[in-house]
Amino acid sequence: MGRPTAPLITPELIADAALQLIDAQRGQFTLTQIARTLGVKGPSLYNHVSGREDVLELVRKRIHLSVNAELRAEWSWQDSVRHVARSDRDSIGQHPWIAAEFMISSMAATEPLDAVARFAEKLEAAGFASVDVLKIITSIDLLAIGSALDINAPDDIYGPDAIEADTALGRALRANRSGKARADEAFEFALDRLVESLELLLERTRSDQHPA
Repeated sequence: MGRPTAPLITPELIADAALQLIDAQRGQFTLTQIARTLGVKGPSLYNHVSGREDVLELVRKRIHLSVNAELRAEWSWQDSVRHVARSDRDSIGQHPWIAAEFMISSMAATEPLDAVARFAEKLEAAGFASVDVLKIITSIDLLAIGSALDINAPDDIYGPDAIEADTALGRALRANRSGKARADEAFEFALDRLVESLELLLERTRSDQHPA
């Protein structure tokens, strides 16, 4: 019998198996489970990854490449902020249980790290102070991850009684749509407010740099 023409294991297959387990087990996975999912022995897996952190970076890269996260040079910084926030929300929203892992682990995967670096350059070129660039990137992460989790929230977040109640909350619930439509509108509302606040911050930064 001839040797197989393609490897039984690839980084992409490992990432896909990990995501399958993460989705099914609310963020949990082990390398033993990944090997079992791929139909191979544990030692074979260690030819490609050394541990859980390596798997998470493969997953991070896989998710990053699943959306169009690239920034265009001709975009304004405002358009870039919106694009990054929407891309992050869309990608994490597909696998919400991975959000916590990403927030508490270091980023090492080349493609996502390069994307963040290019975004930082875009913000710096727009005139934002270096001390604020990281705060902006982190704020977008917080908005995107929170909104990604909200995509998967139930339609009646506050319960059916709250919708019918003659209260400020009840009137607010009746004035808005439910489900994913509500989540999308709330995200775009928060994103618009973020961009507006950053425009004010940039004006203040430029004023401080060039006082009248």
